[in-house]
Amino acid sequence: MKLVQVGLGSWGRNWAVNVLPHVAGVEVVAFVDTNPAALDGLPGRCVTSLDEVLPDADAVLATVAINAHTPVALAVLRAGKHLLLEKPFAPTLSEAQLILSESSGLVLAIAENYRFLPAVRVARELVPELGPINAVRVNFAKPRDPVVRAGDPIDSAVLVQLSIHHFDVMRFVLGQEPTRVWCRTWSPPWSTAPADVCASATIDFDGGAVVTYTASLASRAPETPWSGEWHIEGARGELTFADDVTRDGRPVPVPEPATPERAELLTAFMAAVRDGSEPPSPGHDNIRSVALMDAAVESAATGLAVDV
Repeated sequence: MKLVQVGLGSWGRNWAVNVLPHVAGVEVVAFVDTNPAALDGLPGRCVTSLDEVLPDADAVLATVAINAHTPVALAVLRAGKHLLLEKPFAPTLSEAQLILSESSGLVLAIAENYRFLPAVRVARELVPELGPINAVRVNFAKPRDPVVRAGDPIDSAVLVQLSIHHFDVMRFVLGQEPTRVWCRTWSPPWSTAPADVCASATIDFDGGAVVTYTASLASRAPETPWSGEWHIEGARGELTFADDVTRDGRPVPVPEPATPERAELLTAFMAAVRDGSEPPSPGHDNIRSVALMDAAVESAATGLAVDV
């Protein structure tokens, strides 16, 4: 697959250096970033204009800043190219719907790589054994205080930058869809970020689960994994997971992954382009995670519970 990567900030460069060279079948035909300095040291063709190299590509990996997701995605899809787009799908639900409307006949997948984490996969397999789900608690804590480039304040907003991961894992692990959310965001006094870095939410799901969610990017508490710490209570027992998994207090084996999650994601995306199979986290499914994010943002702004 001839691939163009657009967006070579810190996460994009991580993709370029640590993932793309190690996935069989990928030919990177160009790296693209509007900032020439971001392209320094990368092998192969490096340009500042996506339009210049789109004709040479089968597909595009977009690892751009969140505010650039919509214009880049629309340019790629309107050029008839398949797209693997980093999460979140788009900053708002309406923008995600616009992108999705342009993807007919093309593979559009969202890089929700937390779905590939071993503990998350094991938890998804075990949840049906718990029977009807009652209460779920999710806690995330990192001692980071994001400072972003001027003009990109949305990149530090906790719900859009971070919680989208956890919202997607909720849907994936529970096998249920969110129906209503009440959310509040804030920053502690010591934060210097231009947007809120803490969030608390209560989320109702259509299968009866109620999730209590807390997240902080400026925490003074012990760190959690990036995927958070989870406690799921069902009619027939309980399940907890972070990096490890326990069922009713007993450890559950978590297999080591054969392939790093992003390499597995990209390989599955390539298979979808090649043979028409369903890609991991396709746009038509992931838009439901964006709908929860969008509703949480609205709730935090209005102080009201919002239907998803």
